[in-house]
Amino acid sequence: MGDAPLAAGEPRWILEAGRAALGEARLSGQTVWRFTSRPSEFARQWAAGAERAMNPVGLLATSAGLVAATTSLAARVRGREGGNAWKP
Repeated sequence: MGDAPLAAGEPRWILEAGRAALGEARLSGQTVWRFTSRPSEFARQWAAGAERAMNPVGLLATSAGLVAATTSLAARVRGREGGNAWKP
């Protein structure tokens, strides 16, 4: 991603934050793929420090939070507040 021209005095932190978020999302996706496709190989490499990845426990905890938030949002959209969002 190339540097976009900035107006005088425009804060760079917005661009930097976007890049950091994109990098974290990419790393998260790679971690999920490697963790699910070859879990034992991933675990050995990660424990040895040879694998650059998110901490699997942190990744699973974050994923659980995202699933809970998505389920809650889906329940609200479907008019089932407090209930099962996926039940017809």
